[in-house]
Amino acid sequence: MNNSFTYQNGSLRAEDVPVAELAARYGTPLYVYSRSHLLEQFRALKAAMAPVHPLICYAVKANTCGAVIATFAGEGAGAGGVSGGELLRARRAGVAADKIVFAGVGKTECEIEYALREGILYFTVESEPELERISACARRLGTTGRIALRVNPDVDPKTHKYTSTGKKENKFGVDLERAFAAYELAARLPNLEITSLHMHLGSPIMTCDPYAEALAKVKDLCLDLKKRFPTFRHIDIGGGLGIPYKPTDH
Repeated sequence: MNNSFTYQNGSLRAEDVPVAELAARYGTPLYVYSRSHLLEQFRALKAAMAPVHPLICYAVKANTCGAVIATFAGEGAGAGGVSGGELLRARRAGVAADKIVFAGVGKTECEIEYALREGILYFTVESEPELERISACARRLGTTGRIALRVNPDVDPKTHKYTSTGKKENKFGVDLERAFAAYELAARLPNLEITSLHMHLGSPIMTCDPYAEALAKVKDLCLDLKKRFPTFRHIDIGGGLGIPYKPTDH
């Protein structure tokens, strides 16, 4: 991996352009992003996961700059948002609605209805009451809300305790014992379509092992869901992949 930000004779450069010159031209404060670095990272991830033909969704919360989102959209990426504002930014940047997923624990009815009108790929749902809320909104609009239940697989991602989100004691999602009953509730509620299972283990995760362990834990549930619900077609493994902060990191 090439580093697009380097020092030469004490001068910081972005893609070999002196940052001091950029500051003099555009003024400060100034945010400078490397498009080539963004593309290199995205293409490396896409190539590594090519055998499963993934939809890679950029987490808009990481950086909501329209040009950054548009860079990934130009590569065919989807987007993951945790608010109506983030969904709007993704749409304005050119992300197709059917490549957008809506996560987060605090979705308002206004945001849910906006997402439904746009026709997003699916909502990741944190609880049974949220299933009922999305169902009611979809019924009111005369449309269908596609959903992925967030399952907590109780896997230690071996990262900082404050950024771990997939262990049993973490507050996110429903545990495996409760998950199938929650999906059955979703099946009974009007105007919902069960499409996916979602998990998110935390960040930064510096090895693939936690993902493999979590997938092994949800495998039987996914096979049961596929058998029970013909519309079930996605497994969303979440984000959190680490980056090399120092040369010894992989």
